[in-house]
Amino acid sequence: MKRHLNICKKRNFRDIGQLLPESRSGSLGNRHPEFDPEEFRKLMAACIVKHDLALQFCEYEGVRALFSYLNPDVKVFTRRTTKSNVFKMFSHERERLKQYFHSFSGRVSFTSDCWTSINTNGFISLTAHCVDHNWTLHKRILNFSLLPPPHNGVSIAEKILLLLKDWGIDKKVMCLTVDNASSNDVYVDMLKCQLRVLCDGDYFHVCCCAHILNLIMKEGLKDIDETVYKIRECVKYCKGFQRRKQRFLESVRMCDLVYTKGLCQDVPTRWNSTFLMLESALYYKKVFNHLEVVDGNSVHCSRHDEWSKIEKLCGFLKVFL
Repeated sequence: MKRHLNICKKRNFRDIGQLLPESRSGSLGNRHPEFDPEEFRKLMAACIVKHDLALQFCEYEGVRALFSYLNPDVKVFTRRTTKSNVFKMFSHERERLKQYFHSFSGRVSFTSDCWTSINTNGFISLTAHCVDHNWTLHKRILNFSLLPPPHNGVSIAEKILLLLKDWGIDKKVMCLTVDNASSNDVYVDMLKCQLRVLCDGDYFHVCCCAHILNLIMKEGLKDIDETVYKIRECVKYCKGFQRRKQRFLESVRMCDLVYTKGLCQDVPTRWNSTFLMLESALYYKKVFNHLEVVDGNSVHCSRHDEWSKIEKLCGFLKVFL
């Protein structure tokens, strides 16, 4: 029997040696509980959504081998099954959120924005904000979907109203925060007439402070637009090809700097990204000056007085982050 125990792998997972006392009840609990396929599917769908994994993650050979090693009872499934599980999870969470808003006695505030992708497809988002009885602020994204043209005030108002009624919160609207686009003024006025709002809608329309600040900063950056353009072109040049990146890193070592901040290329429509670009470029000021000497193709380096302007501007903009 002793020789047999030394060479035979244990198959029974329910012997008393593998029972551990549970921390809450103090009773003995099994270290290896029974495998629940349905719970495993839910966990897999939640993992894919939370970590933004591909649907074929469950079909990877290494992942399947890992699951089989952990528990031989695991039955592999395809990406289509995973897609179905994700939609089931979405439907379940959607219904649960609907029930929460149905039982919520207060008012709900909303933010909405429209966005056009690089291939000119329009999208619209709607986010709900509410404070519960414990004075805890909650934020939930209710919608992010395709918005077919035309993107005028009438079509946006119809879309928003349809979403509010679908969620059953069209009678609990407190206010709506949008940016300063002209189409938003049209659809906000239309929603005032169709929703039950407080104080005759005097506090219904809230302008987005971040958008107003972005407009102010963009207007102020026009005074040094030429300097910002030079920095942007320098960053584009250094990040354009691998050969240029390597030359930039060599210049960083020559200037006794450490490549920790990295080069940040801005999005001209967002002032904070422009600030991050200028701040990173200011750190590598010596590198850009060195590249202008050793690389004849680097022709957009700023002058000394322009670097001084950038330094003062970064100190001013940092306050508004």
